[in-house]
This record gives sequence, C-alpha cells and structure tokens, in this order.
Amino acid sequence: VSYRKVGNICKKQGGEKNLKKAREMYEKSVELLEKLVDTEGNSEIVRELCVSYRKVGNICKKQGGEKNLKKAREMYEKSVELLEKLVDTEGNSEIVRELCVSYRKVGNICKKQGGEKNLKKAREMYEKSLEILEELVDKEGRSESLWDLGVSYMKVGDICLLQGGEKNLKKAREMYERNLEIAEERGDTERNSESLRNLGISYN
Repeated sequence: VSYRKVGNICKKQGGEKNLKKAREMYEKSVELLEKLVDTEGNSEIVRELCVSYRKVGNICKKQGGEKNLKKAREMYEKSVELLEKLVDTEGNSEIVRELCVSYRKVGNICKKQGGEKNLKKAREMYEKSLEILEELVDKEGRSESLWDLGVSYMKVGDICLLQGGEKNLKKAREMYERNLEIAEERGDTERNSESLRNLGISYN
C-alpha cells in the first residue's frame, strides 16, 4: 500500500521521470503481493494484488508505445484472471464490479492496439462486462451498477461502430439506445447528449 501511495504521488506529479518512478513503485507492490498471495492467498490480498496490477497497467498505458501497451494488457489480463476466480468462490457485488472494470480495461487496450483481431477481443471483453452488469442491475438495481452498465453499452456500441457493416451498425444503435434510456432515467444530461451524438453517427 505504501509503495502504491508513493506511486500515486509520482503519477500525479507527471512527467516522464515521475511516471517511471510511479511504475517502479507499483511493480514493487505487485512483487510483494504476489509473494503474499502464494503464501496466504486470502481474498483481500488477492484484491489488493489486482489493484496493483491495474495501477501498473494504467501507467504503462499512459507511457504509450507498443511495448508498454502490451505490458498494460498483460497486467489487466492478470487482474481479470484472479478476479474471475474470486467471483466463482465469493461473488459479492463489489468483486463483480471490479471484474467488470478489469474487463473494460482489457477492452480499452485491445481497442487502442487496433486491427480486426484486437477489436474482436475488445468487443468480447466489453460484452462480458455488459452481461455481468445486466445481472447485477436485475438483482440489486444500485445506481453505481446502472452507471457502469451504461458505460458498457457505450463501449460495445463504439466497437460495433468501428467494426462497421450493417449488422454491427444495427447492434451499435441498439447499445446507444439502451445507454440513452439509462441516461434519461438517471437525469444524466452529459451522457444523454453523448448517446444522441453517437446514435446520429451510427445512422450516417
């Protein structure tokens, strides 16, 4: 945690040198937590490790370049792998939401990497997040879950738009319309405008 706090400060200070230091701190946190998971393996330590994986991933993404994007994807995918196991054994809503965040982070990287194969993988990740969140909203209906669900509708819509073709455009419209419904229900004018704009794009 202390390594992460130093990393957070360095990240906030910005600049190449500070980002490099932040990454170093987050990677030290990962190294220690991986050892703890091997010896103790309780769910709290596993969740802390997932946070550190995502922190490293975020820094790598910010640093940019093909090599760093590849490393970011690796970190996010490790987070997904651990959280999927935790959901199977514990499955509380907080862990489920963390898993959805990690799915979206993998999807974001795949989208950034581009190309047909990566876009397909991005869509798969966004749709997994969507499926889980739909179930969560049905069970709990919490506003945070509803907000996350709207984000996932947008993400799937954006990928379908990029993939192109009539079938994908139809799917994109469906996703944007669902997000629009959530935005209207929550009185989210910014999201409402964004959804309307994207819907317009999907018809052009």
